[in-house]
Amino acid sequence: MVKRNQAKPDRAALRERYLTLRGASKDFAGMTLRAGRFAAARQTCAIDFAMLARMPDWEFADALDRARFAEIIGLVAARDHLARALDGATLRKLAEHFGSDLIDRVLDDADGALETVVALPSFAIADLRQVGSDLMMAAQTDWQEARTICELAWDYYRREHSEA
Repeated sequence: MVKRNQAKPDRAALRERYLTLRGASKDFAGMTLRAGRFAAARQTCAIDFAMLARMPDWEFADALDRARFAEIIGLVAARDHLARALDGATLRKLAEHFGSDLIDRVLDDADGALETVVALPSFAIADLRQVGSDLMMAAQTDWQEARTICELAWDYYRREHSEA
């Protein structure tokens, strides 16, 4: 299992998260789905900074493409399966969708240290997206493997969007 050096949000970032959730709790406009549910569930109780610190960074990303992020999470979760089942046609299909740079990074970066127990029906994009969505939900309940996979995918997603 990869241990990520996950920096804890600083005080200013936690304050910004708190104000975002508090301000949006009336209409939930402009929030990601999870952040909106988080705010809605806590309308009747106080939001504390410990709760905010545990929330993943991607929940506060302004322009998060959740479908793309879920696909990347699924790809990261499938990395070990993909490395064992190296198939030219499958790799070409995935490279057409994700780009060969991302495929190379995913296959090379973890270097065998990320061992997943995620069941993967196939390498179809829809299946990767579904696995990724399931892992996003699991990461929010602090399942450590899901959090690790999602944090690694978040690094790839941010890199992909900073290069665009």
